[in-house]
Amino acid sequence: MKQRVPLVFVALFAVATLLVASSRSAGAADVIKFGISTLFAFPIAAREGALIAYGPDYVSLYRKAPLYVDRIIKGGNPADLPVEQPTKVELIVNLKTAKALGLDLPLSLLIRADELVE
Repeated sequence: MKQRVPLVFVALFAVATLLVASSRSAGAADVIKFGISTLFAFPIAAREGALIAYGPDYVSLYRKAPLYVDRIIKGGNPADLPVEQPTKVELIVNLKTAKALGLDLPLSLLIRADELVE
């Protein structure tokens, strides 16, 4: 009689906070030792060792900051400036981390990724 063994997938999702952002590379390296995959909201985190990162393209957001500064310097009221939501998000998959964790990622995920880190 064969027994079915339940498949348990352990993952850590890190939300976008200052503490997580400042320690993301050390945190990603530590959890890999324990076989835990990580998903971060910072695209750079996948380049630093996290399995997957999905979040806004911060570079494009930072490029818009001078426009707001310019409006305020010219006398605009900060309360009147529109709040913009990110229009571009990035999905980055770290294949090196996937290999270290022994994961075979679906082809559909790899095709959808904006960047694959090898």
